[in-house]
Amino acid sequence: MLDSAGRPKDRAEVQNVETIAMGFARVLRGSGLSIPVSSVMLFVEALRLTGIDKRSSVYWSGRVTLLQDPEEILIYNRAFAVFWEGQRSRGIEVAMPPITVTLATDDPSQESIDNDAEVNSPGPKISVRFSRIETLKAKDFSDCSSGELRELHQLIGNLKFSSSRRASLRKRDAKKNNKKLNLSKSVRKAFETDGEPVYLKYSRKDTRPRRLVLLLDVSGSMEPYARALIRLAHAAVVGRADVEAFTVGTRLTRITRELTSRDPDAALRSAADSVRDWSGGTRLGATLTEFN
Repeated sequence: MLDSAGRPKDRAEVQNVETIAMGFARVLRGSGLSIPVSSVMLFVEALRLTGIDKRSSVYWSGRVTLLQDPEEILIYNRAFAVFWEGQRSRGIEVAMPPITVTLATDDPSQESIDNDAEVNSPGPKISVRFSRIETLKAKDFSDCSSGELRELHQLIGNLKFSSSRRASLRKRDAKKNNKKLNLSKSVRKAFETDGEPVYLKYSRKDTRPRRLVLLLDVSGSMEPYARALIRLAHAAVVGRADVEAFTVGTRLTRITRELTSRDPDAALRSAADSVRDWSGGTRLGATLTEFN
């Protein structure tokens, strides 16, 4: 029974809801999902409103409050089935319409969806998107094929670089509420009104982006990653005006000029030709001392 606020009147029922919610959360965590305490509290509130006499109500209450990512749905479904099999003895109804899961990809040519099955399915439909870009973002460069490396290089070339700003020696005109009087400009302005300071000028300190400096390890141990690092440096150099790039191995080599070409392949070849210690040894202490 529920009270006027939608909560169970029976204290034992309240405790039962909390016990079930916490038990199911432990099952989900044991399945590898991250379930914060705040989500469990929301799940308890949802169960108090919907009740625990129908499995479908409990299923959707949990899915809405406990999951953070659509990719967690399949794990949730398996954990839910296992957990609620053990709850049937409490009189919870177990019938629930089947769920149709379709996989969508970023490449339309690779999509394969059974439209007939989707139309005939009486249950809810879930579309899970597979992103090749997301897969490549999490993959180690040393494990990538040549085709995957080409895709990664294209992704790197699309990156936008920004940095924090620092105070500049230059000043910028500002409004009066900045409370910083620019005396020299105010005096010059007074010459226009016969020496009377009718118009006061204010200014504030200007800011400018901090310079971005990249130190790229191209020693032998970093060989699988060196070309990707150079691609990253190239994207930064052509995308911003205040970037410096150096390679470190057995010596320090400035490659900023070589990376100014808009052609990434030409820039990579030029940089590789200028670095004499590519895939060689490493003297990081000496090269960093030279840089400083």
